Amino acid sequence: MARSRLDRDLDRALLDQDQRRRVEETLGDMPRDALSALVGYGLHDSDIARYHGLPRQLVTELRELWQIPPNP
Repeated sequence: MARSRLDRDLDRALLDQDQRRRVEETLGDMPRDALSALVGYGLHDSDIARYHGLPRQLVTELRELWQIPPNP
């Protein structure tokens, strides 16, 4: 059975079920692409976290996991 894009994106993330659900609810089925786009729009981790109601540290951990460079 093929694994979903969400599962592949979150494989290496050490998330509990609640965090995983929140990421899926806020960033969708392709969270890596969604987070990359938000950073590309010029948003910082704190902006993304505040807008989506996620902990800033979670946003930072995902961005670092997926090697998305932060905004200066």
